Amino acid sequence: MKRFVRGLTSFILLASLLAGSVSSAADDIDPAIASTLSYIEASQGYSDDRAFLDGYCAQWAGRVSDWYVLCLRQYGPAYDFTAYHNALSDYVKKEPQTGTSAMRCALLLMATGDDGGYADSVLGSETDTDSITTLIFGMHLINNGAVSPKYNADSLISAILDKKLSDGGWALFGSTSDIDITAMVLQALAPHKYRADVSSAADGALSLLSARQNADGDYNSFGTDNPESTAQVLTALSALGIDCRKDSRYIKNGKTVIDGIMKYSLGDGSFSHTVGTGANPTATVQALYSLISYKMLRENRGSLYVFGKTPSVPKTTVAPTVPKTTASPTAPPAPPAATVPPTAAPTAPPAAASAAPTTAYAPPVPGTAAPTVPAASSPASTAATAAAPAAVQGQTALPSGAASDNYTTAAAAASSDGSVSASRETVMSMDPAKKDGSLSIKLIIMIGECAAAAVAVVWLIVTGRRKPVNFVVTGVVLALALTATALTDVKTKSQFESDTTVPSGETVTVTVSIDCLTVEENGCILPPTQFEISAGATAFDAVNYACRVKGIQLDSKATANGAYIAGINYLYEKQHGDLSGWMYLVNGVFPSVGCGLYNVSDGDVIEWRYSTNIGDDLR
Repeated sequence: MKRFVRGLTSFILLASLLAGSVSSAADDIDPAIASTLSYIEASQGYSDDRAFLDGYCAQWAGRVSDWYVLCLRQYGPAYDFTAYHNALSDYVKKEPQTGTSAMRCALLLMATGDDGGYADSVLGSETDTDSITTLIFGMHLINNGAVSPKYNADSLISAILDKKLSDGGWALFGSTSDIDITAMVLQALAPHKYRADVSSAADGALSLLSARQNADGDYNSFGTDNPESTAQVLTALSALGIDCRKDSRYIKNGKTVIDGIMKYSLGDGSFSHTVGTGANPTATVQALYSLISYKMLRENRGSLYVFGKTPSVPKTTVAPTVPKTTASPTAPPAPPAATVPPTAAPTAPPAAASAAPTTAYAPPVPGTAAPTVPAASSPASTAATAAAPAAVQGQTALPSGAASDNYTTAAAAASSDGSVSASRETVMSMDPAKKDGSLSIKLIIMIGECAAAAVAVVWLIVTGRRKPVNFVVTGVVLALALTATALTDVKTKSQFESDTTVPSGETVTVTVSIDCLTVEENGCILPPTQFEISAGATAFDAVNYACRVKGIQLDSKATANGAYIAGINYLYEKQHGDLSGWMYLVNGVFPSVGCGLYNVSDGDVIEWRYSTNIGDDLR
């Protein structure tokens, strides 16, 4: 009956929202929240909150279920978080966390029970005053009672305010404020809004958010209108006590921020990343917690990230220290593929869940279709881990949950259309004038294999080793060699290079370099090298071509928002922390669009660099 009532009331409200009457809807938005909760739980095979918490959320504690738990923690009903809390405590003991992953786990331990000193330890060892994202999470921990001999509220607030840009907001990089990061900063500073310095800074940021709002009430980040950025704004306004339905600054053409979020509602409780696309896990969970934050505002219950008295959970002892060294890059066991509607208990987690407040830079969960991203998701917003950028430093992160093609150059070679070749390509030089160099090369190799087998047979006869088994073994070896040659994609050098962006017609010359000096002392993978490529090619085409010509492994994902580079030379995103990955600069500047959307010009210098902290270490 509870499920039926929830679904019925959700349908009634969603019908009115989709009809454009959200602004006049009742203040109580519980039905919309209930509909999204029902969708999320059903997508993992559960029919009620209790089973979802004890099953899926506990199973994936510390990885992909944390933001769902945050939603339930602040939703209102009294839930028992014991199973999840114990699972998360065990997880951080067995899998030492660093960076914002450790801070996220500490925050959720505080939200659901006694953190056993873990938050204090994390705050003392992980807060990096050079990183805006760790400053944000550090504030969340302090706002919930964590203490550190190194940092306090005053020092972190001062560090955050020092990073404010001239236009009134904040960003991960560059001189132009980003909607997501600006909203996240306001969420962290909200409990201190009565301080004169915080109030002054907040006023400037709020003016920026008002000016950047779209006519439909939503927001744009990295060139894409999306609900994730809009959700960050709603969460920030609600934390500051601003009702977006009543404050004229956040009503455009009669559309509120909530209208902007509901614009992406698919009517079944899920949300899309862009209008006209399918359900997106990141967009769905962020829409959910932003609506919950608005519900908290209407009920005078404070901020989404301030927990007050935590639920009663038996005290557990969590590892008191957090290793400063980077955790092993081994990924957690890959969850089984998700099915909707599912037929079994915990199925694969939506990739987005691990990267909440905003579109994730982190790759999708191992085992799902794609890498993780955030993603950013390439929801095109910009916050890390708890809000990782979807288009980080010019690289569009993969949309969580979105279908994608995974293709690798040089190692598992891929053509420019994204098709996959299962084996490493064998590159052999031959006269490019031949119409079918591949066939000619294979024929020569197979003739050579037959000749070698013939020589082996003669040798067996001459040396008196004429046992039948020797001839059988020789025949089997020959058959295997011929089969391997027949199945290998053998190409001439010119054919190999022509697979991606071979110059044809008008061309441009670009300089491409690749390095990972942030993690390896001798990390120059490709020194600055000039390449001639077709005019109109993208930054992705340039690096893809360069890697193929130079035989460098490159792993990328084809997405609706363009290409996303997951790994180069077998060095992958998140291998050195949640905020690590490949980023690119053109002429010394981080572009604001993904590499697959940036068209290069003649003379451009394109640098691909590995960052451990979303570009902060590349400045």
